[in-house]
Amino acid sequence: MLKLPLNGGRVRYKVSYGKFFRHIYNVKIVEVIMEQGSWELMVKRIYKQSVVALTAAAVISIFFTEWRFSLSVLIGGLVGIGNLKGIVWSVTALLGAGQARAKMMILGMFRLLVISSVLIILAIFGIIKAYGLLAGFTIVFIIMVKEGLLAAKREN
Repeated sequence: MLKLPLNGGRVRYKVSYGKFFRHIYNVKIVEVIMEQGSWELMVKRIYKQSVVALTAAAVISIFFTEWRFSLSVLIGGLVGIGNLKGIVWSVTALLGAGQARAKMMILGMFRLLVISSVLIILAIFGIIKAYGLLAGFTIVFIIMVKEGLLAAKREN
């Protein structure tokens, strides 16, 4: 059962009626929107935990593999953190201004072009390893999922 805080709650609920649901099922659609302060804290926790986990993974992997794998773990983690920052910026801009969608699309495409170009150049010169990139990106992704689940558990 969904509990709605009336005053002073940390979650704001926006209730809207979808056209399809209104005519067929007569169901209210409830969108949960986290307040700005709580998601900013969650993102900061993700950044801090990612830096610690990536540093530990790179230091541990340097004893068992070559230096390229450790560097790839760090680069993969930085790509994950950079994408998270881009997503946070895009959502903030989308909720703010009307012209944000075009700017968000253009900057998102530019960010993808820059990231892929740098990774391709580093891979051509043999500086990075694909498994290291995957490991670093996966570490950041697991931390994002963990923090998201903890935030959802705290909200209920």
